[in-house]
Amino acid sequence: MPQGAEILSLQRNESTNNPCLWVLADPSSPQVERHFELFRDNQVIPVDMGIDREYIGTYQYQRGEVIAHFFERIN
Repeated sequence: MPQGAEILSLQRNESTNNPCLWVLADPSSPQVERHFELFRDNQVIPVDMGIDREYIGTYQYQRGEVIAHFFERIN
Protein backbone atom coordinates (compact mmCIF):
# COMPACT_ATOMS: atom_id res chain seq x y z
CA MET A 1 0.00 0.00 0.00
CA PRO A 2 1.39 3.47 -0.72
CA GLN A 3 3.06 5.12 2.26
CA GLY A 4 0.72 7.54 4.01
CA ALA A 5 -2.44 5.94 2.59
CA GLU A 6 -5.50 7.02 4.59
CA ILE A 7 -8.21 4.41 5.07
CA LEU A 8 -11.56 5.90 4.10
CA SER A 9 -13.98 3.00 4.26
CA LEU A 10 -14.41 -0.75 4.62
CA GLN A 11 -17.08 -2.32 2.44
CA ARG A 12 -18.10 -5.75 1.25
CA ASN A 13 -17.46 -6.75 -2.34
CA GLU A 14 -20.92 -7.93 -3.36
CA SER A 15 -19.67 -10.45 -5.91
CA THR A 16 -17.13 -12.17 -3.63
CA ASN A 17 -18.31 -11.21 -0.11
CA ASN A 18 -14.68 -10.25 0.65
CA PRO A 19 -13.85 -7.10 2.58
CA CYS A 20 -12.50 -4.21 0.49
CA LEU A 21 -10.67 -1.16 1.79
CA TRP A 22 -11.07 2.18 0.11
CA VAL A 23 -8.07 4.42 0.65
CA LEU A 24 -6.88 7.89 -0.25
CA ALA A 25 -3.32 7.49 -1.45
CA ASP A 26 -0.61 8.89 -3.66
CA PRO A 27 0.21 5.99 -6.00
CA SER A 28 3.68 7.43 -6.59
CA SER A 29 4.58 7.09 -2.88
CA PRO A 30 6.84 4.21 -1.85
CA GLN A 31 5.01 0.98 -1.01
CA VAL A 32 4.87 -0.07 2.63
CA GLU A 33 3.59 -3.26 4.22
CA ARG A 34 0.58 -2.95 6.54
CA HIS A 35 -1.07 -5.78 8.46
CA PHE A 36 -4.80 -6.30 8.91
CA GLU A 37 -6.85 -8.82 10.87
CA LEU A 38 -10.44 -9.96 10.53
CA PHE A 39 -12.48 -11.34 13.42
CA ARG A 40 -15.98 -12.73 13.18
CA ASP A 41 -18.63 -11.48 15.58
CA ASN A 42 -18.42 -13.25 18.95
CA GLN A 43 -14.88 -14.46 18.16
CA VAL A 44 -12.39 -13.85 20.94
CA ILE A 45 -9.80 -11.29 19.89
CA PRO A 46 -6.40 -12.35 21.23
CA VAL A 47 -4.85 -9.98 23.72
CA ASP A 48 -1.26 -10.45 22.65
CA MET A 49 1.53 -8.75 24.54
CA GLY A 50 2.95 -5.97 22.42
CA ILE A 51 0.27 -6.04 19.70
CA ASP A 52 -2.04 -3.07 19.35
CA ARG A 53 -4.96 -2.96 16.96
CA GLU A 54 -6.96 -0.09 15.52
CA TYR A 55 -10.58 -0.74 14.58
CA ILE A 56 -11.29 -0.06 10.90
CA GLY A 57 -14.88 -1.15 10.46
CA THR A 58 -17.49 -3.89 10.40
CA TYR A 59 -19.12 -5.57 7.44
CA GLN A 60 -21.95 -8.07 7.04
CA TYR A 61 -22.94 -10.59 4.44
CA GLN A 62 -25.40 -13.44 3.99
CA ARG A 63 -28.18 -11.08 5.07
CA GLY A 64 -26.50 -10.29 8.35
CA GLU A 65 -25.86 -13.91 9.31
CA VAL A 66 -22.11 -13.29 9.11
CA ILE A 67 -20.67 -10.22 10.79
CA ALA A 68 -16.93 -9.50 10.73
CA HIS A 69 -14.80 -6.78 12.31
CA PHE A 70 -11.66 -5.49 10.60
CA PHE A 71 -8.59 -4.19 12.49
CA GLU A 72 -5.15 -2.90 11.53
CA ARG A 73 -2.17 -4.03 13.57
CA ILE A 74 -0.39 -0.82 14.48
CA ASN A 75 2.89 -2.07 15.90
